[in-house]
Formats: sequence, structure tokens, C-alpha cells
Amino acid sequence: MTRCERLALALLFGPGSSSAALLLSADPDWNPFVMEEAGMARASLPAMRRIMRKIFCEGEAALERARAIEERSARLGLQILLPGDPDWPVQCNALYAPPLALYLRGDASILTKRSTTMIGTRQPTARALLLACDLAAILAKSGTPVLSGGAFGIDAAAHAGALDAGGKTIAVLAGGLDRLHPREHALLFGRIAERGALVSESPPGTPAQGWRFPVRNRLMAALGSELILVQAPLRSGTHSTVVEALALGREVRVCPWSPECVEGAGCMQLAGMGAELIVTGRELSDQVDGEMSQIESRGDEVLCAVHAAILQGFATTDDLVALTGLPVETVMTQCMRLELEDRIRRYGTLGYGPGKAA
Repeated sequence: MTRCERLALALLFGPGSSSAALLLSADPDWNPFVMEEAGMARASLPAMRRIMRKIFCEGEAALERARAIEERSARLGLQILLPGDPDWPVQCNALYAPPLALYLRGDASILTKRSTTMIGTRQPTARALLLACDLAAILAKSGTPVLSGGAFGIDAAAHAGALDAGGKTIAVLAGGLDRLHPREHALLFGRIAERGALVSESPPGTPAQGWRFPVRNRLMAALGSELILVQAPLRSGTHSTVVEALALGREVRVCPWSPECVEGAGCMQLAGMGAELIVTGRELSDQVDGEMSQIESRGDEVLCAVHAAILQGFATTDDLVALTGLPVETVMTQCMRLELEDRIRRYGTLGYGPGKAA
């Protein structure tokens, strides 16, 4: 099959399709787009007959759409990865519903490297944000890319921590790479693309609809060689990622929280089921590096610059980048530290403002 025909298959059998595994296992020389209708009757499996019927009925429209997506991706500077390509992440093929195409902005080769998936709640405590940042920095300093979902909370802290430490990070997104979500992370996504990669199973133009997030989560589990759950309540969207990682045989580690911390109850539930605990960065550093390498403390002048900018009035992350001239990941890590010290706090869409200890 041509690349266009293979992309058309990915469009016909979209993210999460149970037909994908059957298509991946088919003979590479098999081309369902040139089969006659009579050939469908010779398919041995009922599932394959359904696949061939769908291709026969909708194949031409899918090919036309695939050509349009190839052109649009080229204009946007996106790469399209297909199974069999040199940079295709073969670890995804083990999924029950493997992807048939991936869209990427950045360094495609990073997907073939050993990486660590780091996830958690979108509404973490300040301590959890700082912990995610520091754990990501330890991994980054060891040369291990950090993979997360680009969302608010722990995801953003993991990306920022890896970048601020000079490492690489991967954001796996639910929508098209021309419709980045959340929009508030536009600067962060730009830095991730420069130093790592943005990845999506959805073609450009696809909105980040709610149902796409749990489907996306299976990719996050498959792409990472291990998974760290920093903080999550009992009912959390991270649950599907953890379940998929365990099904794939990935090692799952969690950060412990006190019984009073409802934001971390999901971690403690997993710990009770046997998941390994990471109390501080020391355990992770010992396993990653063989020796302790504490995170270097950020310069006081950088922290003061961010704090001073916030004291001028409410400021979003983008505002602080413009005011201080610092990279977005540095601004985000300093805000986490200031928030932990209660010197600043977040005020919804207004951004950051003075805290109790300002």
C-alpha cells in the first residue's frame, strides 16, 4: 500500500478501534483498496469481512481525506508517522487497539527512546507540583525523556521540570496539533516541540473532545517504559492510564500522601495493592543514576524576579514570561516554589497574585 492508503486506513478505523490490531497483523503486501467486492466473501474471519466491507464502501472518501490531511500536515510542519517507519514507536503495537498513524511536531526519534510517563491530577497541592517538577528534573538530568499529557496541574509541572533541567519531554495530546489544548499552555507547547515532541493520534483540525482523553491515555501508557503517578484522588482520569500501563507490564510507581490528603488517595490505594513508593527524589535518583544528584537550587535572583512581577498585579504565565524575559518552564517552576511557600496563589483566569506570606 502507498502511504496515502495506509493513512486512509487510520482515518477509517480511528483512535481506539479494535480493528487496528487485525490490520497491523495483515500481510504487508495486502491492499484492501484494490480488492473487488467478491473478494470479501473469501475473508476467513467475520471481523476481517466487516473491515473489508467498510473499506469497500468508504475507501474512496477516506483516500480523498487522507490526501487533504497530508497536504495540511505539510503546510503546518507536522510529520505523519505510520507503522513500519524508522521512528515508529513499536511499543504501541502491543496495545489492544494500537494506533495506525501518529502526528508529530518536533523530534520523532525521541519516541524510540526509553522514557518515563508522569501523570497526576489537574488540581494538585502545591507540594505535589514541586515534587513532579523535581522528579522530572532528575529524570531529565539522567537523559530520560519525561512524557505527560500537557494538561493543567501535574502534567504541566512534569513538562516544565524536565525542560528547566535542560532535558527532553513529550506531550501526548488528545486533539489535533493545530488545535492545542489547553490554549493557556501555548508557550509551553512551543518549548516542548523545540526540545522534544508533541504527539497526537488525531489528525489536524480535530478538537480535543472529552472522549478522546481516555483514548489518548492508552498511548501515554504504551509510549513510556514506566509510569509514575505523582498525586491523584480516588476518582481520577489517571485511572485509565494506570490500568493500561499495568496491562502492558509497565512498572507503576506512586508518591505517598497522608490519609488526610484526599488529592493523593488514589496513590495510596495503588500502594496498598503493591505499587512501589517514591517518597522523595532520592529513591528515583538512586535507581536512575546509581548515585544521588540533588536538584540544584534555582538562583534567588530568578525567584525574586518572578515574585516581583507578580506583586505588580495579577499575571498569567504568559504575562510573567513577557515581564521577566525568562523561559516559560523557568517561570512555571519558580511559581510552583512561590506557591508552596504561600507567597503567591492562583486566582483562576486572572493568573497569579499575592499569597498570605507575600
